[in-house]
Amino acid sequence: VQKDEAFDLLRDREIRFRQLADAMPQLVWTAEPDGRVDYYNVRYKEYQGIERTEKGFEWGPVLHEEDRERTVSAFRNALESGGVYQVEHRVLLKNGVYRWHLSRGMPARDETGAIVKWYGTATDIHDIKQAQEVLRRDKETFERVVGERSRELVQAQEELDRASRLSEIGQLGSVVAHELRNPLAAIRMAGTNLKRKAAKCPSELKLERHLDSIDRKISESDQIINDLLFYSRQKKPRLEPTDLSSILEESIDTAQARHPDCRVQLLKKLDPVKNRKIDADVLQLKEVFVNIINNAFDSLENKSGTVEVTVESEENTVIVKIRDTGKGIPPENLKMIFEPFFSTKSSGTGLGLAVSHRIVELHNGKIDVFSKVGQGTTMTVSLPKEQGSLAKVKS
Repeated sequence: VQKDEAFDLLRDREIRFRQLADAMPQLVWTAEPDGRVDYYNVRYKEYQGIERTEKGFEWGPVLHEEDRERTVSAFRNALESGGVYQVEHRVLLKNGVYRWHLSRGMPARDETGAIVKWYGTATDIHDIKQAQEVLRRDKETFERVVGERSRELVQAQEELDRASRLSEIGQLGSVVAHELRNPLAAIRMAGTNLKRKAAKCPSELKLERHLDSIDRKISESDQIINDLLFYSRQKKPRLEPTDLSSILEESIDTAQARHPDCRVQLLKKLDPVKNRKIDADVLQLKEVFVNIINNAFDSLENKSGTVEVTVESEENTVIVKIRDTGKGIPPENLKMIFEPFFSTKSSGTGLGLAVSHRIVELHNGKIDVFSKVGQGTTMTVSLPKEQGSLAKVKS
């Protein structure tokens, strides 16, 4: 009798709960202790397109496949702990569209503490989730734009610093040129006069070698002044049809003349550009190749090794490769070799490769370098065959 009375009481409470839930605008559901749904209120049925709630209805099939495992896991955790169940998931509606829900549930227990029922609600949060997604995308876009603008500002500041530094270098270069070129010219003239007089002196004095050394040092000093002035002024190239093979031959001869004591095996492959002209500034390109070939000679240990100059011709580009078997460049120095004033030589300004890099840029080309310590270095200069008008040349 007591069991019947208890059952009738529970049934009456369930009926009153469902009557109340059917009158509510919220989405309400109940489930058996194992989680199988046994009731949706009228609002839920209308919303989801459910005609009736079957006993033991399993809600798994209406869940989005990406949310199914997470939702089931959340319910199992609530079942084991006896706590509140709450999870966001997508539910398939009758029209075939998935919408986001926030499902909440809490257990009802008997006098022994066993779960006898789950009571819950569902809230449509689809619009909120879409707004969150829009905000997330906007946040990512904002962060990307801010990052780009920050990089542009940093780059602009670096350019301003660089321009200021170049201005200072330009002033310094002008002073150096004025203060040193006149004395150097006087020294050179004196050296020439001494050579003429030395020719009449006894051969055992051996002045010729010393006078040649003076002449070379004057040329090197003059080159330093030229590099300093060029880097600070950065003149646009005077483009004209230019025989690249002749420039390379002259550059090789100039570099060899600077290293008379080197025992170098010189390999040349210039046939692809023989009698072929490219748009370039003759003096500037010679500056580039003399610098690179001179560095190749300098890198040879014990003043012996191989220097190879090869040219490849592609449809719109010529590629000059200068390879040496020297000591190579350490990785920590490799990324800095085109920086002005960076040099590992005991007597260098560090402007040679910086000037060369800038000249190649002004010719709309590029320089690449590959080096391995103990195995040598390869410098690759890529240049367009035709430049078009001077307006195309980078300022």
